[in-house]
Parts: sequence; C-alpha cells; structure tokens
Amino acid sequence: MAVGIVIGVIIVVVLVSLGWSGNSKEREQHRRERAQSISDVAIRAGLGGHSKTFGPVPADWHGIGRLAQIFVGLVGVTVLGFGVHVAVLQFAMYLALIVGLGLVFSILSAVFYGQRNAGGRLDLFEHGLVFTLKSRQQVVRYDSTTLIQDLIEHRRNGVTIRVTQAYELTDIDGRPLRLREGISNPEEWGPQIQQQVGIHQMPAALATLGAGRPMEFGTITLQPAGISAFGTLVPWAEITDVEIAEGQLRIKTGAGRPAITTNISSLRNFNLVCALIRHGRGIRN
Repeated sequence: MAVGIVIGVIIVVVLVSLGWSGNSKEREQHRRERAQSISDVAIRAGLGGHSKTFGPVPADWHGIGRLAQIFVGLVGVTVLGFGVHVAVLQFAMYLALIVGLGLVFSILSAVFYGQRNAGGRLDLFEHGLVFTLKSRQQVVRYDSTTLIQDLIEHRRNGVTIRVTQAYELTDIDGRPLRLREGISNPEEWGPQIQQQVGIHQMPAALATLGAGRPMEFGTITLQPAGISAFGTLVPWAEITDVEIAEGQLRIKTGAGRPAITTNISSLRNFNLVCALIRHGRGIRN
C-alpha cells in the first residue's frame, strides 16, 4: 500500500511537470508575441514608457519536492519497521500518512493556483498599466481610473503576520479589473499604482475643488469648505490629524467633534483622498 502511494505521488508530479514543460521555442515565441501585443496596446492608449513587468506567483515546486523526499523517507522507515518488527519504526507510518496528505494537498493547490494564474502578467507604464490574462487584456490609465484598495492585516497574538492585498480598478472601457496576490510582489506594484493614481489625478481634483465643486469618494465627500461624512460637514480648520491603521482612515477633529472613521475599502482613490486632505489642512491652517 505504502509503495503504491509513493508511486502514485511520483506519477502525479511527473505528469504535472510534463504538462507544464511544453516546447521551449514555442514558449519563447509566445512570450515575444505577447510582449509586442502589450507594447502596441500601451502605445495606442498613450501610457508612455514601460516601467516594470510582474508575472504570476510561481508554485513552490522545490518545497513540494522536499516534502516528497520526507514522505519517501518515512515510507522507507515504515517498511523497515514492519520488516524487522520494531514498533518504534512502525510508528513512522502515521507520520508518513500526515506528510502524504500534506503532499497531496500541496500538489493540488499548486496545480489549481498555477492554472488560475497561468499567463497572468502585469505591466506598469508611466501613465497606466496593462493586465494580461491568457488572451484577455485590460488597459488602465492613472488619470481616469477609479481605484479601491482592500488591505487586510492578518494578526496573531496582536502581531501582524501577513497582509492580504486586493485592488479593484476601472479600465479605459469602464470594465472592472481586480488585481490580487496571484501576481508576484504585490507589496511593490500595489503601492506604486496607488501613488501614481494620486499623482496623476491631483491637478484635476484641485481644479475641481478650486472651482467650488465637491468631490465624492465613497463614504466621504471633500468640499471647498471642508469634509462631509455621515451627514456632517467638518470645516478644514477643525481637522487636527489624520491616522491610518488596521484598514481604517481616522480623521481627528477639534471643537469637541467625534473623529470621522471609515474603512479604506469604502473609499475610492484613497491616496488621492489623503493628499487632498493634507492639502486642505495645509492651506487653511
């Protein structure tokens, strides 16, 4: 039975590896064609110079290989234990079962996420980005998109152990584009997109407020006179501080008013909102 499990795992790993290997020349040709297609789309959309490319998160096949080695070793110890009738060595069977189940789960997860993210590519440019998934492409311009970010801190004993990141943008055709952690290095491309959206949209936002028109960003509205939220208008002069913590924006106010607190995920173009609030406080305090 144990030998059958080992053989089954080896077959699965080999089949997955063969299925993903493909022909190197064909893969290289496909990469060149896709890169040219992305470049053409970016030129048509006026995105400017290319900044950086991010590919899909690769499966940890090295880790899976190490786990498979441990599993095979435990199976060997189990077979030896039954052969020499040593109870301590036979106990390895239970460890082999646990490790084997973990190995199967790891392989299935790698295959699932690999298939889901296969072909995913994010290209950042001077004035926007292009997201490619298989044959589908979406183009985003920083000066016209709407960005909603959802950053979730996962804590253990009061300590943040990891942050899950997701961003929803609007492409140039008005379609939603959701970027998740299936693209490698979200801690790099996420803040860069946020920053660029704020930079590109700041001049138009200042012009709108300067013309006396309000700007609505979800749960809060910025007006020439101050910030409006939950039915209350707080003048710029009464805003004392702005805090960002645990996925929330907290705007502290004076004159005995309660602070304005809202979830970051309920705000559009969060970085732009913060920049405008700082600007509003700066020119009126």
